[in-house]
Amino acid sequence: YPDGLIVDPGAPAQASRTHDLHFAQFATGGGLFSEMLLMNLDPEEEADVEVEFHGSDGEALSFPLGGDVVVGQTYLSIPPLGMRVLQMDGSGALAGGSSHVRSTKELAGVLIFGGSFGLAGVGNSASLDNGFLAPMESNAAAEINTGIAVANLESEETTLHLRLLGPSGTELATSTEPLDPNGQKAVFLNELGWSPQVDLSDFQGLIEVTSSGRTAATVLQTRPRQYATMPVVSRSLIGSTGDLNFAQFATGGGLFSEMTLLNLDQQNDAQLDIAFRNFEGDPLSFQLDNSLVQGSLQVSVPASGMRILRTTGSGSAVGSARVSSNRSIAGVLVFGGAFGLAGVGSGEELQEFAAPMEKIASAGIDTGIAVMNLENRAVSLNVRLRNLEGQQLAPADETLAARGQRAVFVGEFSWSPALDLRNFQGVLEVTADGNVAVTVLQLRPGQYATMPVVAR
Repeated sequence: YPDGLIVDPGAPAQASRTHDLHFAQFATGGGLFSEMLLMNLDPEEEADVEVEFHGSDGEALSFPLGGDVVVGQTYLSIPPLGMRVLQMDGSGALAGGSSHVRSTKELAGVLIFGGSFGLAGVGNSASLDNGFLAPMESNAAAEINTGIAVANLESEETTLHLRLLGPSGTELATSTEPLDPNGQKAVFLNELGWSPQVDLSDFQGLIEVTSSGRTAATVLQTRPRQYATMPVVSRSLIGSTGDLNFAQFATGGGLFSEMTLLNLDQQNDAQLDIAFRNFEGDPLSFQLDNSLVQGSLQVSVPASGMRILRTTGSGSAVGSARVSSNRSIAGVLVFGGAFGLAGVGSGEELQEFAAPMEKIASAGIDTGIAVMNLENRAVSLNVRLRNLEGQQLAPADETLAARGQRAVFVGEFSWSPALDLRNFQGVLEVTADGNVAVTVLQLRPGQYATMPVVAR
């Protein structure tokens, strides 16, 4: 190990503490590329990082990286508040599995992978020891399917126990799958051995997974040449209540939005109030399921069930959405069209946050951020941009109207001094004088990828 990853048994606990990220789905080769962006959140000290790669069988994964061949692991250092990018160009044979990142300092990161099939940005998968839920959708006629990747975080075999639930929360089938030590399984919904067999040609519902050991999971929905990241919800959230905040909602001009809402309460229906607002904070009107919504909507979701709300794509409406519930809920907002597809989870309430940024004009790569004001008053944003070495380049100031929203690309802020961002990689930092929720998306030609937003 490099210096800093060696643990001194006599050192204080704080000095030897490491920070882990888990990416349950990693793939490169065969024309499929992967790009891992890692941010050091420590403002004062460098992070020493080890990145491990395991195949589906748990063995070390080998693939080309930067002119060398990675055999199971690689090492790097990240400056304070800086970022490093590991770019796998897709050369060589297909190599797939999972990745585990260990660091001496707190990290955040995302794994972007894509190719002709689409583009997906997958954030760190939480370590799960009490099971999880995820929304599932498949429609053969529309070429919609949902895939799940589960990584075993244990050095011994574990077993997955899966239940398939209909939209009303009724159990339809079960399945059992073994996972090798440090192994991984990535399958589509219809590739699991369900008992009894289920017709999945037109299905909407939930999958519930428990295991005999710690796991991490990623769920992706696929549509023709497009991918969207879907939420993985820990069972530990059951019993809590709270709002869902979707900082970017859009419909019209051929662009649709689809909101998938999960009721985590196993005994009671959830009563939801959904408020839609434009960038000025005023009620937003649009067509939903052939009905006119004028700023708000009331919805009921069955116990352990799911509800999908889909806009028609007609008209023109852009803003944010906030879901309030009397029960434990989770959800995702999928929006897409000819430009690409993105699945965005609920944004937590934040006052300070950071996010990775890339803008490569020659490759058509850009990154956008949507910020939603959760206050009944105007909120000021102090925005800073840092390069890969963690050096601040310029600040910018923005104001959000009460309950309003702002969505811009990184080059559209009023940076002072003005910056040349035609070829940029780095970190965006924001401090707000009130609570906000945030969504970050990376744009590539015809594709979108969800990016992480990290509380400071």
